[in-house]
Amino acid sequence: MSTTNPILLMRVFLGEQELQHLPTTRSKVILGRDPYSDVYLEDPRISRVHASVDWQDESNKYVLTDISANGTCVNGHHVKKIALSHGDMIELGRFRVLVELHDGTTENALEGGAPPEWDADIERTLRNG
Repeated sequence: MSTTNPILLMRVFLGEQELQHLPTTRSKVILGRDPYSDVYLEDPRISRVHASVDWQDESNKYVLTDISANGTCVNGHHVKKIALSHGDMIELGRFRVLVELHDGTTENALEGGAPPEWDADIERTLRNG
């Protein structure tokens, strides 16, 4: 039985300001300081190829793998490899990347932003981060 990966929406924040959002169904997304990265993050503490997010068919999950010198945190914990869930916050250098997983189209993923039940928690995370 074939499964399709959900839309991965990565919302990049610097402080409270959202700098970019990337909706994708690609099976691999690179985060890093290299201008050719899928998610470009300009910060000397971020490696040129800092982390990858890969769709894993066998687990039906997006998995983040840290491949950097300075490390990556998810929800405040240093990680090397972790399955991502809706609402996870990835921290790289001075940036935070909010992970949203959506079924449907990329247009639907961009409509209305995060579900209302998250707003207070996400806002608190961004303010305190």
